[in-house]
Amino acid sequence: MQHARYIFPNYQHGYCTDDNARALLFATMHYQLKKDKTILLLIDKYLSFLSFTLNEDGSFVNFLDYSRNKLEANGSDDSFGRAVWALGYLVAHAPNQMYREYATEMFLSSWKNFHSINSIRGMANVMIGISHFLTIHHDHQELRKKLHQFAVDMFNAYVSENTKEWKWFEGVLSYDNGVLPLAMLSAAKVLKNSIFLETGLESLRFLESITLPDNRLSLVGNEEWLKKGGKKSQFSQQAIDAMAMSLSYKKAYEITNEKHYFKKLEYCYTWFLGNNDVFVPLYDEETKGCCDGLHRYGVNRNQGAESLLSWLISAVAYAQVQ
Repeated sequence: MQHARYIFPNYQHGYCTDDNARALLFATMHYQLKKDKTILLLIDKYLSFLSFTLNEDGSFVNFLDYSRNKLEANGSDDSFGRAVWALGYLVAHAPNQMYREYATEMFLSSWKNFHSINSIRGMANVMIGISHFLTIHHDHQELRKKLHQFAVDMFNAYVSENTKEWKWFEGVLSYDNGVLPLAMLSAAKVLKNSIFLETGLESLRFLESITLPDNRLSLVGNEEWLKKGGKKSQFSQQAIDAMAMSLSYKKAYEITNEKHYFKKLEYCYTWFLGNNDVFVPLYDEETKGCCDGLHRYGVNRNQGAESLLSWLISAVAYAQVQ
């Protein structure tokens, strides 16, 4: 389910591909870490959901009502990209060949829509998915070219906004920021491109300068974001941003083997546990869920799918590199 009131599913809002793609990513990461065969039932469930929302033209529907009626012809660039990311990760880390073949088939079905991605976060999510896919299908030259073109497009966006004080891809820091350096780092690793690597690391350092004062993660809040030359909005901070930064630092650590990246991953992970601006945990020890946001008064006690999965993915990412 997409949303909840406290821990109780809010049926009025139904389901979305965004969250089921994140759930597939988490389940695959969990199996990769623990080899727990009970998790295969979850992989089956979330992969089947993506199959259901995959249109014949290779796009994905995002929103479904509680009765699983599709509420749109196709979804956003973000939801498309997250589905591609999850499928690419499953291709790279499949529990067996059957999962790999099915995920590969679905991934290649979506490929015809890569050219229609316009948003930078949609592009970044797709880049991450392609990067995982290419770790198995090394010789897919068309996808390798597409990954390179996406990375060039992101690099050009970076250059167009780049100043001495502003090392970012846009004129604003908004939501899910960490996914942008993560995409550049992922592409750099696969393509062995030093320019993309430095762009990823430099943009991550800039994001860090804004969000990691005093060894505590202080995310850009979604009240007004942070516009170039402006002041950072401190609240409301969202779990998805902590997850994106966790994965960015994990990737930076894997590429460079520099231990300070692992330490910063730890700061992102512990944001959920109370190492944050109001010193209150978003992770709920009693319910095992995760609260929906961090506000100046404390936490939003609703525990929806995005927040829960952001916590779970961050926790597994942290466990994978310990």
